[in-house]
Amino acid sequence: MMYYFLLLGIFFVTSNAVMDLGAPGYTCDPSLMAPSAVKPTNVHAVRPADINLVMAMGDSLTAGYCTDDTSGCHLEYRGLSFGGGGDRGLDNHITISRKTQAELSQIAIEYQQAEKAIEQSGDFDTTDDFTLVVQPWFANATLPYFANGTVNRAWWAVDCYHFSSYGHALLSSWYWKNLLQPVGDKISNANLTVPALPLACPDPSCPYIRTTKNSMNCQQFNGTCVSNGGSCTTGAQCCGGLCFNLQCM
Repeated sequence: MMYYFLLLGIFFVTSNAVMDLGAPGYTCDPSLMAPSAVKPTNVHAVRPADINLVMAMGDSLTAGYCTDDTSGCHLEYRGLSFGGGGDRGLDNHITISRKTQAELSQIAIEYQQAEKAIEQSGDFDTTDDFTLVVQPWFANATLPYFANGTVNRAWWAVDCYHFSSYGHALLSSWYWKNLLQPVGDKISNANLTVPALPLACPDPSCPYIRTTKNSMNCQQFNGTCVSNGGSCTTGAQCCGGLCFNLQCM
């Protein structure tokens, strides 16, 4: 089974020198960053290394438009996008697959609230092969200004609207941090004047992309269980190595 990571992003924003931001030497405990021993069939037990494909859907910011242009905007640099890129390697450029605005309008705030309401409704927690989780790091973010009140131009592409390579990488560092934080304890006020470094590592007690269910009780996804589909007790052999809702997975 393949797992797909889909980013839906609509941002409202208002760069200059093309600089970049990487995370050289990023490392976590190898056991936390290894793929599952058995390919998971439950979306609440997916480790970062289990992800096969990262996809992003949004606007020109999501597509990395103008990101590396130095004189006018001409191209999309999708491989540098904070949510779906994978170019240059993590040592040189931080993206999710390798591992803003000037003022939020009322419609953007209402959009965020609507997303959270959908997450909390439970409508997408009725099956174990799909779920929806809001990553709120951008909701009340500190904007990239210097201490003297001037805008950090390194954040922006040459059109002063789209994100630069540095801006995308910095956003990605906070996005990654949010992905590994449990629902209900996710940062919603990222300080976008600085990157979230060192990059986060999965929680040893719950080394998965965090979802509503594994945030409430991760132990049900960690242990083994008896293979008769009965109670969630430990056992030497189990059909998939996971126990959920009193059933062997």
